[in-house]
Amino acid sequence: MKETNKSRNKSKMAAVIAVLLVCVLAVGGTIAYLTTHSKLTNSFTVGNIGPIKPEKPGPDPEVPIDPDDTTKLNGNLYEPHWVADSKLMPGNTVAKDPYVGVGPGSEACDVYVYVTNEMVNNQMMYFAMNEGWSAVEADAITVDQKTYYTGGLFKYDAGLDASNVKDKNVWTDKALFDNVLVSKDANIEDFVAKEDATGRTITVQAFLHQSKDAQGTEIEDNVILEAAKKAFGITK
Repeated sequence: MKETNKSRNKSKMAAVIAVLLVCVLAVGGTIAYLTTHSKLTNSFTVGNIGPIKPEKPGPDPEVPIDPDDTTKLNGNLYEPHWVADSKLMPGNTVAKDPYVGVGPGSEACDVYVYVTNEMVNNQMMYFAMNEGWSAVEADAITVDQKTYYTGGLFKYDAGLDASNVKDKNVWTDKALFDNVLVSKDANIEDFVAKEDATGRTITVQAFLHQSKDAQGTEIEDNVILEAAKKAFGITK
């Protein structure tokens, strides 16, 4: 009789265990784990030193920029008062006023300008450097006790920064010079182009280099100067 009861009890326990297992399995099958999914997509802009935007005002608001006049405008250089094919005559003054500018959003940069005279006697054509510029390695002459330059390498003291500007160009306050002066003692032989020159030209080039590195540290002047010389092909 006892064995029969034990057998029944075992059967009941097995049934209970079986039910419990079924319940556990049933509960386990309905569990939903807590999850979350996040995503960030970051858009980047590229730092740059942009060219002049001709649709924006120039350094002289009274003189609109003509985007098609490549004798006045190229990249970051602009000469608002230059007249193409201006004549060189003894004692003459020729309007030539090279400004340097950057487009909206341009990074802070150092500005160098290199001037070369491609005529055999460049001592007969010279210019006065404006305030705000410094001669780095330039050819100076004295005329009537005043200092003039026939060419060379120059730096804009303040640099340019349009990083927080959205709607206009940023310019040097003044052109490197305003005019080219022709000596009253000049003659036709002085205006002959050098053998390797393309013509009777005075060439102005601009080089702009970011002022700070990626960490915001000022780049050393000598590093930028060497980069400028390399860009201009200055080997001496």
